[in-house]
Amino acid sequence: MQQLAKAADEIKHARGLDDLLITKSWSGTLGLTLFGVVVSFFLFGYWNAYWRFADMDYMMVYQGFLLNDGKPQDFFDHPGHLQVVLTDAWFRLLHWLGALDVIALSQIPDASDAAGFERVWTAAIRAGRLLSLLLALSFVGAFAALIRRLIADWRVAVLATALLAFSTGVIWQSIQMRTDLLAAGLSTIGLLVLLLAARSPASSWRPLLVGIAALLCTLGVVNRVQAIFMVGLWPIVVLFFGLTSEGSATLWRPGVRALWPIVILAALGWLAAATVVPLFEVAFSARSSSVFPFPPPPFGVLGLYQLLLAAYVAAAILAFAWMWRVAVLETIATLLAVMLGVEIGLSSILLHYHPQNALSVINFLEHMFVWAGFSDPQLANSGGVLSFRLVQSLAWGLYEQFAHFTFVLHTSSRATVFLQWVTIAGMVLAWRSGQRLLVVQTAVLLAAAWGIDIMGTLRGAKIAYAIFGDPVVIIAAAWLFGNLPALAGHRWAYPIGAALLTTQIVFGQFEAVKAAFTLRRTPDSTCEWLPRHIKLIPRFPYCPPKAQARSDGAGPQASSVSRVRAGRPEIASGLALAAGCTVPCAAHRPPVDEHVVGAAHDHAAVRAVAEPRGRPAVDDDVA
Repeated sequence: MQQLAKAADEIKHARGLDDLLITKSWSGTLGLTLFGVVVSFFLFGYWNAYWRFADMDYMMVYQGFLLNDGKPQDFFDHPGHLQVVLTDAWFRLLHWLGALDVIALSQIPDASDAAGFERVWTAAIRAGRLLSLLLALSFVGAFAALIRRLIADWRVAVLATALLAFSTGVIWQSIQMRTDLLAAGLSTIGLLVLLLAARSPASSWRPLLVGIAALLCTLGVVNRVQAIFMVGLWPIVVLFFGLTSEGSATLWRPGVRALWPIVILAALGWLAAATVVPLFEVAFSARSSSVFPFPPPPFGVLGLYQLLLAAYVAAAILAFAWMWRVAVLETIATLLAVMLGVEIGLSSILLHYHPQNALSVINFLEHMFVWAGFSDPQLANSGGVLSFRLVQSLAWGLYEQFAHFTFVLHTSSRATVFLQWVTIAGMVLAWRSGQRLLVVQTAVLLAAAWGIDIMGTLRGAKIAYAIFGDPVVIIAAAWLFGNLPALAGHRWAYPIGAALLTTQIVFGQFEAVKAAFTLRRTPDSTCEWLPRHIKLIPRFPYCPPKAQARSDGAGPQASSVSRVRAGRPEIASGLALAAGCTVPCAAHRPPVDEHVVGAAHDHAAVRAVAEPRGRPAVDDDVA
């Protein structure tokens, strides 16, 4: 009896999820989480030298300088369009507030005035870092609001938010100017909106929610085409999260009342098409003028895979409607809302319009193939987008993902691997308790995260790409444990939760600390690539005069040349056409130095040879 009483007393005093929270309220814990991100930012990011994260800080700030000087965007690698537009608007706002003096290229002092030059660039880059912090906080805040609506247990929701906020991806992205954060954030929020819509069968607003999700996902792709790997998986993921309602929402019952929203959505979609159709015409007719040498489209048919993608999304909506008994009128409204959301998202390309953004976003497979080919020359020489070499690369990516998952075979600073271990253990418990659908839903989310990471290995699985897969892993864990309330009071809940939080916080700071104190001590190595990226600035003060001499006859579009491998002369011709020159304009440029171009900044190519393919590179390599 004494032993039973002792055991009962231990269970009574066992520490649960509540003990993981410093404050016992949603708002208090969320506030502390956001404050922690801000503290990390100012400790390890904001005060770094302006050249610390030269790639991509230099590129983004330079784009802001260009646009504020009335010059066109000349960075299209991702293509990064929304990031460039935001940087331009952010600079204008700070200038209007009196917080940033110089925002235009023509106002930058000459390199002979080293102190003035560095003062301007330091102020601009620190302003850009503040923009990254605001984007990170906005992402975490939106994630928190949506995950709380999705998960019944607010404690699980706020812990999931903390895991996201202190993840390697968010912390790393918040201290520098990269296009990944905005793209991944928009796509992740799009997924959460879709999940909320799937779980709200009685809501008359469900088609609108799906349309908003389509808009967010499209904006993510516009900013970085790599996000297509995320949003392309969402239609399949959402199929497993529906709920069957007893009857359709009041608005969507047969009658004249339900026709008005459909008519309005159809009219808006028709109007929006007038702005989007010309973008497709440019994307298909001006491929030869692309900055990047696009390969032929899959199967040699222009527009085929774009049409198949649209059909796939429509089929997924119809399948969801059939599986979960969605009303016909609501299904039609959803199809129209998705079309409208995509059209509005693509229309963002018209902001500071440049045809290369339309070329890169709409021909996203060819664009990504070009960059994957730079990482893997055998893939570039395989003859097309679809090849046996691509299958081999994806198979290798699967092994890389498995190696990351074991942590022993391939260590990294992504602590979400430990969260996956705990989630899989929780899936076993859920299966034994008979919650088979919950297990399947969690497995689908984890499989989506794996698929995203595997596709990222085509570009080397850089640590910056953690921002794409980690949020999905966290959503999977939150969904599982939020629907297993019995585990919240389990005697192992506190120690496992504390270990996960501690590991996430420590590992999340690792890359930022390493970059701040060990990345590079001098900016000299950037002088190799500055002439090809920051074309209209003759020289940076720390570079020798001959190291960054402007090339005669080279327009601002020439900055993208530095991304390409030597021996690809067709890129110079495409670049000349995009800049409004004839093909012979390329002859006026100096020959491409194979060592400079291939080495890139911080000698990334040398490191790529020294390290196994797919190993996360802790440097400031961009694409």
